[in-house]
Amino acid sequence: MITQLYIRDFVLVDTLDLALSNGMTSITGETGAGKSILLDAIGLVLGDRANINLIRPGAKRAEVMLDFDISNKTDVINWLVEHEVDEDDACQIRRTVSSDGRSRAYINGSPVTVQWLRELGEKLIDIHGQHAHQSIMHGAVQRELLDAYAEHADVLKQVSKQYRAWQKFVNILNDLQKSAQERDAKLDLLRYQLNELVNANLIENEWDKLETDLKQLANAGELREACHSAMQFIDSDNVGELVHITAQLGKAADLDGNLKNAFSCFENSSIQIQEASGELRNYLDSLDDDPQKLNQTESRISELHSLARKHHVDPNALLILQDELSVTIDKLDNDSATLGTLEQDIEKARDAYLSLAKKVSKKRKACAKKLGAEITHNMQQLGMPEGVFEIALHALDEHQYGAHGLERVEFLVSANPGQELMAMTKVASGGELSRISLAIQVINVSRNKIGTYIFDEVDVGVGGGIAEIIGQTLRRVGDSHQVLCVTHLPQVAALGHHQLKVEKAVINKMTNTNVTVLSETDRLEEIARMLAGTEVTDSARKNAQDLISRGGSGSTH
Repeated sequence: MITQLYIRDFVLVDTLDLALSNGMTSITGETGAGKSILLDAIGLVLGDRANINLIRPGAKRAEVMLDFDISNKTDVINWLVEHEVDEDDACQIRRTVSSDGRSRAYINGSPVTVQWLRELGEKLIDIHGQHAHQSIMHGAVQRELLDAYAEHADVLKQVSKQYRAWQKFVNILNDLQKSAQERDAKLDLLRYQLNELVNANLIENEWDKLETDLKQLANAGELREACHSAMQFIDSDNVGELVHITAQLGKAADLDGNLKNAFSCFENSSIQIQEASGELRNYLDSLDDDPQKLNQTESRISELHSLARKHHVDPNALLILQDELSVTIDKLDNDSATLGTLEQDIEKARDAYLSLAKKVSKKRKACAKKLGAEITHNMQQLGMPEGVFEIALHALDEHQYGAHGLERVEFLVSANPGQELMAMTKVASGGELSRISLAIQVINVSRNKIGTYIFDEVDVGVGGGIAEIIGQTLRRVGDSHQVLCVTHLPQVAALGHHQLKVEKAVINKMTNTNVTVLSETDRLEEIARMLAGTEVTDSARKNAQDLISRGGSGSTH
């Protein structure tokens, strides 16, 4: 619960340091006094949008701070630990807005994001505005209220997850089916290209060998002439003389070791010339100067060069391209098999989704009847003795199935005797809608772990005895939760355990909003003012005392 509210330079508030208690606290004041400023300040510290208009005229910065007692709030403590924010039995949330438009947020003194404020705030405070009944008109809100009552959030998460998985497969299948014609056309082209390469009988490293063969065949005459010239030299007297000289040097080296190196060089030369002779004879025997083979080689090179240019690759890469085309064709050919597999995946995902969604439907059906009965009871307690509330579940067609299940939730109401059950959107009376909304909210409060509830004029449009019943309902909520209730109705205000009065005054030509914790005497006067208007009479004070007395212990709790 909130233990302290501190506001500085916020809208019309100069400085406000307010201690808050548990139980129900009524917040009253004349119209325009600034009751909404308190709620705006709390909203800011819980993550509402900040702007410089919130800063008090003449100030440089607005600041709002809330202190909470979280001694019994395990979920809040766990959140603080998870987010590595220092925690104890107390929690402090602070927000500032500077005149340059910058906003800063802090939890227990640590700078945090606004998103963190929102996450933590949702665990601490629940605000019901005076137009809460308007949001309850929406089908999504009605479904969420029923699901919160059913307490099956974990199954709902699984339903949503399985629905997304199902739809993912469906979308993939649709994409594949849409591209089927393009795929077939592409396959035809790829098969043509592959057949062209296959028919070319490509061989690994063929291009390099063809280039070598072409160079040899085209220059066979010149190569043969060079070899014959070398052979003639080897067969000449010059080589014979070299052999003779080598033999002489060998004898001389035996006489003088200093000639051994020179002899070795001559000897090696003789050996290499003999080896060269053998190599040349072998080469000449293998040298091919067949003009027909030359034509075949030139033709093959031209064929491969043409293929390479056509496919925009190097001739050496033609065989690699052939393998790539084969792999691509296999993949595209397997798309038909993929389609069959996808259809099986879709069926499995759909069955899994339906299995989970049917569990949700079963729980919704059981809880809709029970929740409808509880809301009916509350409506009758709130001045609609013949009121009836039911929750209808409308089955959806399969193409309407979604992440939230198989049915549409609709709240149906009959507020008066003889009136047919109809959708809440067709209930005309604002006062009736407010009471129905409160009847629903009270049930939600009783099942919620949140410690503080703020009701902003949820009693709008009602009066008299009904207002007192609403006050009694809010007071019952205050018996187990902290309740802050902004109200214009004395019958509601008088039933609070405590009461705050919001006043606006002009001091030094500056408008200032202030909040006062009312004593028992001051509270009597405030309730009397709310009853009588501008002139408070003894009769109004007596009526005020009667109203306060109905609340029991009054300002102590």
